[in-house]
Amino acid sequence: MNPVHDDEKSPRWLRLAATLRAEPAPGTMARVRARLEQREPKWLTWLARPAALAASAGLLVASAWFGVNLVASDSRDTTEPTTLASALLDDDGSFGLSLDATAAPADAGADSQGVTP
Repeated sequence: MNPVHDDEKSPRWLRLAATLRAEPAPGTMARVRARLEQREPKWLTWLARPAALAASAGLLVASAWFGVNLVASDSRDTTEPTTLASALLDDDGSFGLSLDATAAPADAGADSQGVTP
């Protein structure tokens, strides 16, 4: 119900509008409901079905499991922890030097005689 404006300062149209009372016609409400149902997206109605909801949840779980196993299998291959940048650049941390600890340098200087690798 509209509030009645008896105040003389309020405009005349507002006082007239406050006196109006109307109920919506049942046919109008039926047409509005039908138009709202037509606007609902098809993918939303498909997702609301129980079988589709279960299938979507299953796909979510399967993709999460696959992603975790894919990442975990790659990290199990390395014996030492590496950073993401090292893994992407295929860097082994040698900085281009030989990683063989038993290999002695060919031209050792006089000051490196007492140093053992």
